[in-house]
Amino acid sequence: MRQVELTTLEVLDKLERFYGKQEPCWPMDPYEFILSWHCGYVARDAACTKGWTS
Repeated sequence: MRQVELTTLEVLDKLERFYGKQEPCWPMDPYEFILSWHCGYVARDAACTKGWTS
C-alpha cells in the first residue's frame, strides 16, 4: 500500500470540501462568549442557541 503524507492544512481542506464550511454554534461576540463559557451553560447547542436568541 502506498503511503501518502498530508499536512494538517491539506487534511482540513479535504474535510471542508467534503462537509462544507463550518459555522460556529456559539456566541461570536467576545463578551457574550466569555459570559456563556464561564456561566456553566451546558445545554445542547440547539437549546443554547434558542436561549441566546430570545
